[in-house]
Amino acid sequence: MTRTQDPADLFIPNGSELNAEVVRAAGLASLPFPENIGEDEWRALIALVDDDRLTLWTHEFGHAPRRFGPMAPEAALEQIWDQSYKTQLVQVSETPLYVWVPADVDYFVLFGAPEIVRRVVEAKVFEYGLGDYAAEPLHSAAHRARLGDIARRYGYIR
Repeated sequence: MTRTQDPADLFIPNGSELNAEVVRAAGLASLPFPENIGEDEWRALIALVDDDRLTLWTHEFGHAPRRFGPMAPEAALEQIWDQSYKTQLVQVSETPLYVWVPADVDYFVLFGAPEIVRRVVEAKVFEYGLGDYAAEPLHSAAHRARLGDIARRYGYIR
């Protein structure tokens, strides 16, 4: 990523879908997790990386991406909740660490420097894995297959 290239344009070039190939080409690791991120998980993630500035990009169909920040964690969390109906990219740390939260789906993707992604996993910030979620009997076979595709596309740690 060049210094002037916006992460939202780089990682989500079509405005809605995280480009897994670009993430890998940047040398970053990625892991999908089920459902949405709760407030406690956001706070644990922010505390783990110990960064006091977050940046949020929102994407809404038919509109250009909108950037919020960098801003303090409390202000960022408020914006994340206010903009939760849109696809979001949150830069949690300059290290880098990002969270992509697509609109209207039941998963999100954590991606960033491999050592930080590993730290997040080891700290069990997100205790519930996508595989466990997909195996729940409440999901149809088609939905389980879709979640499996997401796991294969975005599950990458070097």
